[in-house]
Amino acid sequence: MSESITVRGHAGNKPEIRMTNSGTEVATFRVASTPRWRNSTTGEWASGETNWYSVAAFGAFANNVAESISKGDPVVVVGRPKIRSWEGKEGSTGTEVEINAQTVGHDLKYGRSSFAKVNREGPSAEPAQHEGEPVDADTGEISPPVQDQSAAPPWSKEPALAQQGA
Repeated sequence: MSESITVRGHAGNKPEIRMTNSGTEVATFRVASTPRWRNSTTGEWASGETNWYSVAAFGAFANNVAESISKGDPVVVVGRPKIRSWEGKEGSTGTEVEINAQTVGHDLKYGRSSFAKVNREGPSAEPAQHEGEPVDADTGEISPPVQDQSAAPPWSKEPALAQQGA
């Protein structure tokens, strides 16, 4: 069985990149999720208890997360949960929910975001460019192809069979 959870909240810190013992990069950050609702009697907004989640992203995904998420950003995280119990030095105990992230993104309910595809062929996180596609030097976005206005549109040509006299 493959468990997956989705958490909406705000990044509690800027993701930090570390290396595992095997040399894999991992980005970790915390997400705070606080339920909010409008009180039907008073019309005032109310908040529930804040839940905190630890999030980990691995490999090339880790770099994308670290470059894209900042402290306070509204985020959506999808991943596999892992529940850990812990005991503090003074004997206090607690439970932590870790999410092995499969997807991390901005919550567009609260704002806008832009996307830049990454080149997967090398360690560089430069936007990918496909051969023959012009790139705008200022924005890094792929420019739409310029079409020859003198050429007739393809739908105005007769089918090949009609041209052959068949």
